[in-house]
Amino acid sequence: MNERFLYWKKEEAKSPWNLITDKPEVRTKAIQVGAMFFTWASVSHEPGPGKPEPTRRGDLPLDTDCKEDPQRALTELRRLCCFFIPENYSIDPWDMRFYCSGSKGFHAEIPARFFGLQDGHPELPLIYKRLVKSWVDELKLTTIDLSLYCMGKGKMWRLPNVRRSNGRYKVPISRDDFGYGSIEYLWSLSESPRRA
Repeated sequence: MNERFLYWKKEEAKSPWNLITDKPEVRTKAIQVGAMFFTWASVSHEPGPGKPEPTRRGDLPLDTDCKEDPQRALTELRRLCCFFIPENYSIDPWDMRFYCSGSKGFHAEIPARFFGLQDGHPELPLIYKRLVKSWVDELKLTTIDLSLYCMGKGKMWRLPNVRRSNGRYKVPISRDDFGYGSIEYLWSLSESPRRA
């Protein structure tokens, strides 16, 4: 059996990155001791100097943020996920997962199988970055965080239903809520943990 690994960390900026096996029971234990983030991609082995690139596996994460105008972040992600991607890639928005971040934006996750990447790739973050950058350029998007798509150990991805330092939660939202909910309604959902 080929084990997979990922990193977790607490909220504090200087908290260490902890390597764990990517198993549900190990993830649960990490959350119990304070994990607020996991890397969005798992790896076949720990990356480092002198080692071959690990195979990275994970769904495509999308993060839109706009502190000054969260509505703009929502509008851009809706435009991308509800119109552009379905029309150009034949991916149904009902197959995507959506979240209110509990801060200044929104997240989406698109299963890797839609891009033929379900088995992973050593350069998965760069493949995703090129794809998302092409969307950003074509649609003139200004709120997408392209820093998510980095090599090395990867990039942290906030866990849903874990209390943030601002007292709110990143929460899953249904496709209908994502597509039609007002910014005020979606923001109110982040006041407590929830299921989509």
